[in-house]
Amino acid sequence: MALNYNPGEKANLDHWPDALFECVYSWAHNGLIKQHTAEAAVKAAGASALAPLADKMLALAIGNITPEWLVNNGYQSAKSPEAAREKREAVVLQYISRGELLSVLVNVERINRLINPTIPTARFHPDSMPRG
Repeated sequence: MALNYNPGEKANLDHWPDALFECVYSWAHNGLIKQHTAEAAVKAAGASALAPLADKMLALAIGNITPEWLVNNGYQSAKSPEAAREKREAVVLQYISRGELLSVLVNVERINRLINPTIPTARFHPDSMPRG
């Protein structure tokens, strides 16, 4: 059940709290959700329509479950990574549409801001070079 991107099927993720976005992206990609991020997602989702998804992400956060549990329940697998990914996506698809999930997975600006922040580069200054 691979997800196929359909540009005509767009979802507005502006109303998603950053913490929930990070949880869903992390879960879909590797199944590892940070507990403090999931707790922030639950708090930020409040009583909105996204609250059940945030609650599920918290239930699946490391600290509430173990990496062994993920493997034993088929959410991570070195032998069948595609099947594990599909199983993780199926969890999310119980709460949001395929279009919303795809929007999370392809939102490069938000992914880079939240998950892959730019590493500051060292500034070269000529006075810092050894003389010799």
